[in-house]
Amino acid sequence: TDLYAGARYRLKAGIFTFTPGVTAHAYNVNNTQYGTEFFKDTFTELLPEFEMVAQFKKSESLTFNYRKQVNFTDVNQIARGVVAGNYDSFQAGNASLLNSNTHNFSLFYRSFNLFNNTNVVGRLAYSKTADQVNRNTIFTPGSVVSSATFLNSPLDNESATAFLNAGKRFGKIQTSLTGRFNYSKTFQFLNSVANTNENISRVLGARVGTNFTKAPNVTLRYTV
Repeated sequence: TDLYAGARYRLKAGIFTFTPGVTAHAYNVNNTQYGTEFFKDTFTELLPEFEMVAQFKKSESLTFNYRKQVNFTDVNQIARGVVAGNYDSFQAGNASLLNSNTHNFSLFYRSFNLFNNTNVVGRLAYSKTADQVNRNTIFTPGSVVSSATFLNSPLDNESATAFLNAGKRFGKIQTSLTGRFNYSKTFQFLNSVANTNENISRVLGARVGTNFTKAPNVTLRYTV
C-alpha cells in the first residue's frame, strides 16, 4: 500500500520559471507466501522534484528536470517458486528483496527559427539507481546445470544519454545532422561476485532531401 501527498510551487522571475515540489509517501510492504510472513516493511520516503524553464523566446527554451523515484521489483523475483527456464537452467526468487531508488536528471533544449528555417533539438539525461535488483547466476563446477536467484546490488547502476538534431531548409531542400551518445554501467553477478558491464555507443548521421508537395521526393541518408 502507498499513502502519499504532494505539493508543488511555481515561481516566475523574468525568463525563468521554477517549479519545485515534493511528495511524501508512506509505504507498507507485506510479503506472505505459503502462510509464512517472509518480509514486512513500513517506511516513509520524501521524493523531491524540480523543474526550471528558461524561455528565451516563444520558439526557444531550455528545460532542466530532476526527479527521485522509488522502484519495487517484479513479483516473479520475490516468489519462492522455482522456475525452469530450460532443462539446464533454473531460477528462484528472493523474498527479502528491497526497493531501489533512482535519481533522474535531464536537460532539454529546443529552438525553431522561422526566418532562417532552422530547427535545433538537444537533450542530456543521466540516471543513477541504488539497490538495483540484479540476477545472481550460480555455476557449479563440473555441472552443466545453472541456477539463479536475485539480490539487491551493493553497487549503483548508471546511465547517460545525449542527443542533438539540427536541421535547416534551403528552399525545397531539407538538411539535418544528428548525433547520439549512450553510456550505461551495470553489474552482472556470477556466484555472488560482481562483474562490471559498460556499454558505450555513438551515432552520427546526416540527411539531405527534397520537400516538394506535388512532385516525387528524394532523400539521401548517411549514418555511422
